[in-house]
Amino acid sequence: MALRSLPAGAVLSSNDWIEDRREITALSYGYLEQADQARGYKLRRPLRSGEVLIPGQLESPRAVRKGQQVDIVLRRSGIQVRGHGEVLVDGAVGQRIQVRNVSSGRFLEAVVRSPEEVEVGG
Repeated sequence: MALRSLPAGAVLSSNDWIEDRREITALSYGYLEQADQARGYKLRRPLRSGEVLIPGQLESPRAVRKGQQVDIVLRRSGIQVRGHGEVLVDGAVGQRIQVRNVSSGRFLEAVVRSPEEVEVGG
């Protein structure tokens, strides 16, 4: 439950909410099982003081930003190949984004694995 009103786009910290017990049948849009699940996430819409925080209100934090340099990794049959790339769009962990291989100049689709690494398919 929110301790105070927060605007859309606010990045949540542990000081923004408290755990509260509710009847889950009344939470038709889902719920968070632990308060830590929301730390670092952004609000998609404003949140009023006392309102229950639901998963649909949260936006994954961006792990990579446009222009950032990352490692591009290809894993196939136990072999791993690495290269360097430039991120072309912001992205969250698990999201597909576009990157440019700085050596070849090729544009690739990759999945964000961490703030330092993206993975391309085989």
